[in-house]
Amino acid sequence: MRITANSFMPVEAKIIIDGKSYTGEEFNRLVEALRAPSLTDDQQVVLEWLKWKRQEGSQPIECLYALAFGDAIESVIIAYINLTDTEQFQVLAAFAEWGLKEDNQ
Repeated sequence: MRITANSFMPVEAKIIIDGKSYTGEEFNRLVEALRAPSLTDDQQVVLEWLKWKRQEGSQPIECLYALAFGDAIESVIIAYINLTDTEQFQVLAAFAEWGLKEDNQ
């Protein structure tokens, strides 16, 4: 058998963890899913309102100020009041991540 440059097939790298094989794309999706915890319904309501407020032209800190001092519809205020400190930090992290992506586009 003669081997030439054209006789090699490209091989996709695999990542093996605990005996399970993942493609690079599958592995990246898993890491992203672990990195970003899913938000509760109340967190999602607050996050969507913050995004809307930002898209209406408010500065990021102004969005938070408006939320904290009741410049939102009742359903958003109720959702915000129901959040624990940890859930609030998660919303802030998601808002910051979204804002940084939007700002870089």
